[in-house]
Amino acid sequence: MTSIIKYQIIKHLSKFARNVTADQISVQILSGKGELKNIELNEVVLTEVLELPTWLRIKRAGCNRVAVKVPWTRLKSSPVQLFVDEIQVEVELTSEAPLSSGSNPLSSFADSSYGFANRVVEGMSLYVNTVEIHFDSGVFGGSLMLSRLSVESKSPGWQPIGDLRYSRIVDPGSSQMLMFKQVTWQLLRIEASAQAEPSQRANINAPLRLITSNGKSRIAVKKSSIDGTVLGGRIQTILEDILWVATLPQVRSAIAFYNHIMKLVRAAPKKTDFQTQQHNQIKPPSATSRSSTPNLVSKAFRNFDFSQTSYHLYVGKIDLHLCDDANASSGYPEDWNIESGALQVTLVRLSIDFYPANVASSDRLNWVRYSAPNQCSTWIQQILKAHYKLLCSRLDINAQNRLARIWPQLLSQNCVLRIHDVVVQCVTDMNSKRDALFNLFMSDRKSKASLPSDQPLVHLEFASFYHPATETMPMPPNATHLLLGPFSFLLDQRTIRWVLYAYEDINNALQCLDASLGTDYIPKTDIRIDLLMPKVIIPLDGYGTRDARMPRRLVVSMSTVLATNCESAHSQDACSFFSSLSANIVDFVDATQLPLNASSFRNFIIQLNQSEIIDSVDGVERFWISTSPIWIDTDRGESSRSTPLLGDVALHAICDVSTKQVNIAVQPQCRVRAVIDHFQYVQLTRLLSTMSLFVDQLDADQKFFSSGRSNGGSVPFAILCLIEQVELNVVLARGAIISPYATHVGRDQSNFSPTISESTDDVMNREQTPTAETLWSSAPVIALPSHNEFETFPEFPQPVDNEASSAMDETMSIATNTSDDDQQFVVLDTPEDDVFNNADVVVGEEAIAIDECIKTEQQRQVELSKHVNVLTILLDSVSVAISSLNKATGLEGYSLKVQLNEKIDQVCGEVYSSINMQSNRQCSDKELGTYESAQLKFQLDSPADRTTPSLKAQVRGMAIDLDEEIVSHLAPFLLDEDKIETPLNLKVTVTETNLLIKDSKSAFPMRIKLNDCVIEQGDEI
Repeated sequence: MTSIIKYQIIKHLSKFARNVTADQISVQILSGKGELKNIELNEVVLTEVLELPTWLRIKRAGCNRVAVKVPWTRLKSSPVQLFVDEIQVEVELTSEAPLSSGSNPLSSFADSSYGFANRVVEGMSLYVNTVEIHFDSGVFGGSLMLSRLSVESKSPGWQPIGDLRYSRIVDPGSSQMLMFKQVTWQLLRIEASAQAEPSQRANINAPLRLITSNGKSRIAVKKSSIDGTVLGGRIQTILEDILWVATLPQVRSAIAFYNHIMKLVRAAPKKTDFQTQQHNQIKPPSATSRSSTPNLVSKAFRNFDFSQTSYHLYVGKIDLHLCDDANASSGYPEDWNIESGALQVTLVRLSIDFYPANVASSDRLNWVRYSAPNQCSTWIQQILKAHYKLLCSRLDINAQNRLARIWPQLLSQNCVLRIHDVVVQCVTDMNSKRDALFNLFMSDRKSKASLPSDQPLVHLEFASFYHPATETMPMPPNATHLLLGPFSFLLDQRTIRWVLYAYEDINNALQCLDASLGTDYIPKTDIRIDLLMPKVIIPLDGYGTRDARMPRRLVVSMSTVLATNCESAHSQDACSFFSSLSANIVDFVDATQLPLNASSFRNFIIQLNQSEIIDSVDGVERFWISTSPIWIDTDRGESSRSTPLLGDVALHAICDVSTKQVNIAVQPQCRVRAVIDHFQYVQLTRLLSTMSLFVDQLDADQKFFSSGRSNGGSVPFAILCLIEQVELNVVLARGAIISPYATHVGRDQSNFSPTISESTDDVMNREQTPTAETLWSSAPVIALPSHNEFETFPEFPQPVDNEASSAMDETMSIATNTSDDDQQFVVLDTPEDDVFNNADVVVGEEAIAIDECIKTEQQRQVELSKHVNVLTILLDSVSVAISSLNKATGLEGYSLKVQLNEKIDQVCGEVYSSINMQSNRQCSDKELGTYESAQLKFQLDSPADRTTPSLKAQVRGMAIDLDEEIVSHLAPFLLDEDKIETPLNLKVTVTETNLLIKDSKSAFPMRIKLNDCVIEQGDEI
């Protein structure tokens, strides 16, 4: 009996293995146990059975020991257990034609019936100690290792079961069944390296290594209960934490490895039509199987049923550390201050879903962990309706009827990527301290608290369309939708500089390898990007000032931003938004002397006047951009109250992108209103100077890192900004200016309190010589009527003592940084709809003392209650053009009408609160005049050789009436003692302008008439 069983085993096993003898088999019939040793598999047959691609070939496969345990008396309820000790596989990546065994070894097992034996095999459990797969491509070698691999049957809720009958659900009405399997492993390790000699490739030095632990894969299969045909499947792979520390040389190796594989794939022969058809017959379209399902099905089957095949990947947390090579061969610029830089990126709750055959017009309600309808699904339906309408307009009535019949069968391939949270830290080096760690990019948790808890930070979808019945019908364009936010982005100059270095390093590797990332042919794709509550933070500290009244951050906030190249995605208002352009704009563009392609820019401006959408020119991609209100504030840190700078203003923009030139037109939808005080003005001027130097530094870095290769040059761009009206409110202090020649000057020492960090000598110097800061905070002259009538400029809180400040900084730095313990997401063995646990991401909040917050708020209320003077500058019909060509930058603009108004004795808080009030005052260009008669024209030129830039301004036909108190405070307002010196050639020409200065002490105002006045600084221009 034993020999007969061994003979049958050898008969069937010889189709897959070589040289199998009876001595290798051990059988215990009554106990249901068996064992096979030292099995050598047939690599050719195994390659065909696994249906591997033609560029992947198995060279050798073996198993040292296989044990089986069969529960003869409990086959219906208990699984057959298969134990494997170690599996060794050698795989070769090649472009040569594959070998064939001549016949399909599985054909002898084909049977039209589905019975008890099939259910026994399906319920089998597999346990493998180690699986090692070594691959060799001629240039690269590597390995993949899985330890403690197990395949077991589970309940529909992925719970352990004691009876196999609980692992499947059979619906007699539709003759379909669902079965559930789970694959788990303890450790997954992937390694790869580049070696020249075959002997060296066997010893992997692992320049590339990826390790993850405790993974699982949940497999649900829908089959026919009549013949066992597979109708569909759902595979969910769940991983816990992944940590990858990669250096730039390792990234270059990964690029080289990818490029080598792509060359093999392109050079490998394609599968024959027969193989492709046979493969497609195994997986019929899910829509067909779904249509055969009756409505009256069991409740359990309906709860766990799925209508299409899908693949899903879930990762609890990914920590990626990109490190610099400490011994970089290319070297660094002389002013490089980042030693062994590193960038950390943390992705929390990553999920990727792929649906290969989705009905394009479906409602997506059956997608896994997907809320429909949403912005993306609605936008996709708009694209399909627009494409269907376009096809019908080009067809006759008979063709339209045929299109209406086959259109519902249109399928799409959909890929959905979602990330619950993203944290990108600023670059750090060997000298970085813990209290200096900041996040470059992260979710805005305060804004996110107002959204649904399950809404991810990143939601990205790709869709491509095809029709299973015809290949001649024009398909809709591919669609890509990105929903991002709420998030905050910190403009850190060191990080941007290091990222540029890493980009140039990777780009250099691509050019050296002549690598292609598969972007030779990119089909037309409709793109839509939605940004939700983005926030850009620009640091203002570190500019050589210790004054606590200076703002430390410039915060640009937005509600929503929409950018798309799809014509059907924006309203008709967007294309007619610029239709009211006057002839002044065209005259202005013709008269400019900017470095640009004038004909391209002029045609772009003329198209803005068209009321209908013009077909895009070949090679030109048009984007429509619209925003909800944007506002800009300044503050003194994360926990401080903000001070308004720019009021709410929504923007519309059109951008034409081509390889020759990028043309952009921007126009606000309402009046632009801004309020600025002395300290904001000083920090903004310093920021402009610093950003100019930073751009020059980036340009020098790019030249250094790209030396020896061609980078193609920069693409020229031109920007036209059209503003109906600009209102700038300049906040000035009240009271008379202290004269250094006054003989009797008194001071209220309570209003003049220097910071603790200043020395006594500094205080004495400030008292002896009035400076810009003392002018804003000084006490009144004795000669004034009374102390109560003199109001000082609002002073902001002085810094606390150094020890308390240091302690607070340490507390905030520790709380702000993401804690590893707070972002652990353990994948529990829970029902299917709970892959990630329900706990939200917990990140330490900013820890601020309550009494300090109360004190700061009280000081803020005092500041807002003080009285100030306001100088209002109104600019009507403003147009500004900016261009860059061959690193030469220019700016030109004009305003048809300029007005200066003053407001005396205003409450500071009311000035800031009125920033978002819009007036009904409107003036047409016909009322204001033509471009030639504009009251203000200005021009800024920055040569390509980085020589001294030049600023020209022309002022004409203005009548200015100002109070002497306003005029006297303008010079201290513009004064900056710590100014970053940036050379500038200045020329201001004033003609036909009358200036009247009123003095409250005199009944006769001062009149100044300027007919041909020229003000110059620097070289003559």
